Amino acid sequence: RIGILATVKTTLEPTVRLLERSAKTIGKQLRIETRLCSEAYQALMAGEPQKHDELLKNALLDLIDQKVELVVLAPASMARIIADLPSLKLPVLSSPPLALERIKRLWDGEAG
Repeated sequence: RIGILATVKTTLEPTVRLLERSAKTIGKQLRIETRLCSEAYQALMAGEPQKHDELLKNALLDLIDQKVELVVLAPASMARIIADLPSLKLPVLSSPPLALERIKRLWDGEAG
């Protein structure tokens, strides 16, 4: 199971489609759990970056509670929240191309 965290629908939906297409191309079944945290985007646009980051951290932890194996951040600019969560025990990927490569390696049973 892969989690995708986004702040706007216009990044969430293309990310889901990209991962689904990529999985289909290599003949893999994919289960995706999504979280749209539009409140975080609104906070950022209102000049409240700390609130933005806190909302995203909570949404990320919620995704992790859903037993996902890794999380993709869409857009990658949200990656700054990871530094505040050093105890995460799963990969959090912030670049779609790198995310696809890591997912493929996980499917193929490779470590790292």
